Amino acid sequence: MKILKNALIVLLSIFLFLFESCNRNELTEETLPVTSSKNFYITGAENNKAYYWKNGEKIILAEGDGCYASNILINNNRVYVLGGLISEYGSSEYNTNKYLWIDGVKHNLAELLNLSASNPNSSEYSVQGMAINKNGNIVFHGWTKNPNPTSDNDRIQACYWENGEKKGVINCNDMVRFYFDPANGDVYTSVRSSLISNAGTNEYGWYISYYKNGLLISKDKNVITQYFYSDNTGVNVFYKYYDNTGNNNYKLYQKNLGTEISSILPDVVNQNLINKFFVEGNNKYFIGDDFYIKNNVLLTLDSSDGFNKIGSFQVVDNNIYSIRNHSNNLSAKFFINNLEKQSILLTPIHSGNASGFTSLYISDK
Repeated sequence: MKILKNALIVLLSIFLFLFESCNRNELTEETLPVTSSKNFYITGAENNKAYYWKNGEKIILAEGDGCYASNILINNNRVYVLGGLISEYGSSEYNTNKYLWIDGVKHNLAELLNLSASNPNSSEYSVQGMAINKNGNIVFHGWTKNPNPTSDNDRIQACYWENGEKKGVINCNDMVRFYFDPANGDVYTSVRSSLISNAGTNEYGWYISYYKNGLLISKDKNVITQYFYSDNTGVNVFYKYYDNTGNNNYKLYQKNLGTEISSILPDVVNQNLINKFFVEGNNKYFIGDDFYIKNNVLLTLDSSDGFNKIGSFQVVDNNIYSIRNHSNNLSAKFFINNLEKQSILLTPIHSGNASGFTSLYISDK
């Protein structure tokens, strides 16, 4: 009887172990419990005023009426928020009214970057975003109108600003992207350097040039740079290659800018549907409107609540932070993994009462 009892205990232990193991294997990023101790920041606008939210708490930005907040960074315990006028949101290649809030106090960005209206050669500019460089300073990156262009191929100047000084100037046509390598502080720039139009040979397209600290290091034809990232192989880039057949078909490639070796990425889904990218450690994420691919495994969002349209998407410590819009585009929610943390009603930009989320930032601060 004792032997039988011990045998039953062993069998029960094995059953419980297998049951628990099966349950663990069924967990995905969408169902994992939240273990993050990070702070999350969301920028945007509500009731036609610029705000940001820290861990769900709304923070007022001074003189924010008629404005939106687009980006946020925390540096040396100071909060930097980039934004502009709602009436000008997405309306022009160049910025007319761009602002920077430092710890909630509003500043005219053009004045901070020495781009005053009294200087006609630099008053037309566009700031894409902010980054922290190797000196620990906040830098702003984008472009200005070239005051002395020789052709359409050098109509703008890709550049960044550090402490109000314009740096890294590269004359180009369009498609400017910057990457400030956190590993060693190098500055990488991707630009559309020239257009191709040859009716005689029926050759049309463009060239993308890659620069490292202002020096040309690589060049590709008919590609669109999507995302830079750094790993133990160096700095890499994802790009879309346009097949030039007139069907607007793209193929995704990964390229190492040190070795210049490119490799095509697997066709897990129609690659035309992928519009965002994120890399954390060895994990690569390719994101579409209602799905993401992690290391070639497709995960589709199909929640019954309708919040399946991905806006912002970040991964920190294997936790997925995302802003998702409802299918009716009338509201949005913020999730950590699949746990709802915050929501907002969406109203159009030109409604006079604009509300919405614009970006997401995760920080220890």
